[in-house]
Amino acid sequence: MTMNNVHFGAGNIGRGFIGWLLSKQGVQVTFVDVDETVVQALKSRQSYEVEMLSDPPVIEQVRQVTALSSLSEEAAVIEALLQADFITTSVGVKVLPLIAPLLAKAIDQKTSTAPLHIFACENALSASSLLQVEVEKHSKKPMQQVVFANTAVDRIVPQQRHADPLFVQVEPFFEWVIETKDMLSTLELADIHFVAELKPYIERKLFTVNTGHCAIAYYAYSKGFQTIHQAISNPAVQTFVESVLAETSQYLMLEHGFSFEVQQEYVTQTIQRFKNKNIVDEVARVGRNPLRKLSYDDRFVKPARELMQRGIKPIALAKAIALGLAYDDASDPDVAQIQERIQTHLSSAISIITGVAVTDPLHELIVQAYQTLSHTS
Repeated sequence: MTMNNVHFGAGNIGRGFIGWLLSKQGVQVTFVDVDETVVQALKSRQSYEVEMLSDPPVIEQVRQVTALSSLSEEAAVIEALLQADFITTSVGVKVLPLIAPLLAKAIDQKTSTAPLHIFACENALSASSLLQVEVEKHSKKPMQQVVFANTAVDRIVPQQRHADPLFVQVEPFFEWVIETKDMLSTLELADIHFVAELKPYIERKLFTVNTGHCAIAYYAYSKGFQTIHQAISNPAVQTFVESVLAETSQYLMLEHGFSFEVQQEYVTQTIQRFKNKNIVDEVARVGRNPLRKLSYDDRFVKPARELMQRGIKPIALAKAIALGLAYDDASDPDVAQIQERIQTHLSSAISIITGVAVTDPLHELIVQAYQTLSHTS
């Protein structure tokens, strides 16, 4: 029996990852979007092409798809939601509150006793839980047999523009992990990892892919490289990112029990993804918004803190943090604020930006790394 999915967001991630993967398994996907050009193209063609940026590139056909406009076809969207076996999103976490009223209307009309699972496939922690909070603000009755299950997705989809509004290019690698602890039934879907606890997989991705990507960007910027692929092709850059990921791997293995072999394979695969010559990713894009990326619980500081608490000095992570503090791309909105604080007082600036107290041994490690950069620049 064919499963029906409604997916909010017909952008590059929606078409190039979620819709692509579900349609490969015979799921009928109905996209919901505000872009009338994309909606009409999906309606009329009911298919599109996805290009895998492999070597050589491969084009795949995606079929069993259609679309509805959330702006002009509300009644049809609600009907589709009522017929859906599960619902997914990839709209961006800031847009989740905007789709919540429509979801609430459909859930309020739900009469079926079959479980309905909703997965917010966004680049944010606990995005499904965030969506649930927003939907509950608009729902007029208890949401029985409705589960918002948290999930994590990973696939590089480069910035792109094509004459065909449906054509999309993606990297070959993908990972979709869904937390099952609150699910009411199983979904027979392949190529998706169903796990009891999501946190280990979210942290593995954050502290391997995101930490590695950003470490390359800050080191590459200091050496004058323009793109991630150009930078990682340099032996010094690769050696540096490997040293950073060796430290984050220590934390992940100690905290979550990943074996050395499994984590090393994940690191190797991640570095190979960064080396994909078909993906042009600018250093400035990856390094953007250093205030968030250098914050207390983000990709550098948290694993560094955790290692220090275990008596392990995170030398490479401290250098990555220092490189982030030294990042001075004038086009970045965070840079002026960071540089002003550093010029006023280095120690207090590091404490304010990273959240690491002046009395914390990690703080001194970061100070030393920054001063070393200043002396060698």
